[in-house]
Amino acid sequence: MRLEGHGNVNSGSVVRTADLAGRVDLNQVAVTLGPRTQVKLYAGRMVLTEGVSLVSARRDYTVEALGLQVAPSAGSAVARIEYLNAGRVAVGAVNGELAVRGAGGILVARVKSGSAVAFDQAPAGSHTTTVTGEIRRENGKYLLSDRATGLTVELTGRGLDSHTGKRVRVSGTGRPNADDTSQVVEVASVTAAPSKGNSDEPVPGGGASGGMPLVFMANPLLWTTVIVGAGVGLGYGIYEATNSN
Repeated sequence: MRLEGHGNVNSGSVVRTADLAGRVDLNQVAVTLGPRTQVKLYAGRMVLTEGVSLVSARRDYTVEALGLQVAPSAGSAVARIEYLNAGRVAVGAVNGELAVRGAGGILVARVKSGSAVAFDQAPAGSHTTTVTGEIRRENGKYLLSDRATGLTVELTGRGLDSHTGKRVRVSGTGRPNADDTSQVVEVASVTAAPSKGNSDEPVPGGGASGGMPLVFMANPLLWTTVIVGAGVGLGYGIYEATNSN
């Protein structure tokens, strides 16, 4: 049905815009759809299948795209989610922090306010996690803080002592940690990683130095996303850009 003006939508309705942007107001959720965008709307979630959307929502509202689930980490947030191509989606936090989950509901990234992360589609059933950072030991556990995903993961496996204090790239099988705030990674491989100053590395969430900017236009739907580095989280390629006003 073609609609010009106002109308009502029901749970399960598919909404598609043509050459102009559109807006959908739900219960405490405001959704702005860019041109040539398609979504499927439900009471507690929205599935974005094409285009770009700007969603202002509370914590328990989820936007799904490319197998990812995006929701505010706490309280409410404004998220911008865009298909860069058929196999890649960018998640930006206009305001507030976003939690991004992958297959099995495992947390794969926290997107800080003013930053954006792009994900490549994971192979079906993939639970591979690749993180980059310096391994440290605290309270008998091996930990690594990944700048691209915003997560501190626990590492398990053999031979980690010899890599402690070094900047490395770790790949392995990820699972949720005890309180579901990050991942525990069973390490399969460890390789040396470039130094923090290397421009090929992802830029930290919300950071203002290094890399190339995510440009904010007057209308947030007109952001320009610039890919500046690469990593992998739970089978997704992760890229990140900082913001610039």
